[in-house]
Amino acid sequence: MVIATLALIGLIVALYLWLWKLGLMGPLVCGTGECEVVQHSPWAVIVGLPVAFYGVVGYLALLVGSLVGLQPKWADRREPTALLVVLSAIGFAFTV
Repeated sequence: MVIATLALIGLIVALYLWLWKLGLMGPLVCGTGECEVVQHSPWAVIVGLPVAFYGVVGYLALLVGSLVGLQPKWADRREPTALLVVLSAIGFAFTV
């Protein structure tokens, strides 16, 4: 449940940043004030897509995987946990 909660929070933040990048949100509001610098940097777009889009996809996959793992029929199986490990490793590698 902790992973699902954290994935949901990450999904909301990534979705907000992606919608801002698409011009569908008003002014960017962040706690530190440096979000616009990052969003306008050359690294804010990879392969023609905003980095926030990759965050939306990744956090959505983590959320779905964690919710599947919470279902009673999957409680004793290792596949959801293995999926979460792989997705987390991919996300970590992308961040690095």
